[in-house]
Amino acid sequence: MSVRDDGNVNFGFGSLSSGVANGASAVAFTLNDPSYSTSTSKLFQIKNQGDAVFEVNHAGTTKILNWDSNKYATIDPYQGLDIFYSDTNSDVSIGSSSSRSLRIVSSASNQLSLEPLTTPTGGGFVVRPQPMINDLNLGSPMYVSGGNAYQSAVSNLVGGTLYLTGGAGASGSAGLANGGDVKIDGGTLS
Repeated sequence: MSVRDDGNVNFGFGSLSSGVANGASAVAFTLNDPSYSTSTSKLFQIKNQGDAVFEVNHAGTTKILNWDSNKYATIDPYQGLDIFYSDTNSDVSIGSSSSRSLRIVSSASNQLSLEPLTTPTGGGFVVRPQPMINDLNLGSPMYVSGGNAYQSAVSNLVGGTLYLTGGAGASGSAGLANGGDVKIDGGTLS
């Protein structure tokens, strides 16, 4: 092991071993920086032949990169989990702090979201496509279907059943105990 004039450390071996004993407050390795606050600053970065494959920024956001195909995943303490194909179009976003939603995105105008139900209050969720962002296309369609049968099936030829079921009522409750309704409505004017 050698320490260069610029402060970089060169190891002549491929592993680091900690001598810290096991315990409730044990920390095998501690890396401490002065005080980073710039948005592009990083606390820790791992590179493969000069290309970053893993990094942690100043705010604790962890980024795992596939430099060869420009895909990466980020775990953000403020935003949740995002898996990206590029800097502009995320493929999956889970647990956004603003909406606590699940988004599946293939482009800016082709998104599906699972969001908490806010009106009426009391729980539940909404599954819906992304609203149109311009007046060039019709509203986003949404299809819910049972699974298709295996195309080369010999015996199991029937497609999957689609169930739309209201919630079960409370057995023995003091009020109404019937199950929830199933409603299919057309869109309304906004």
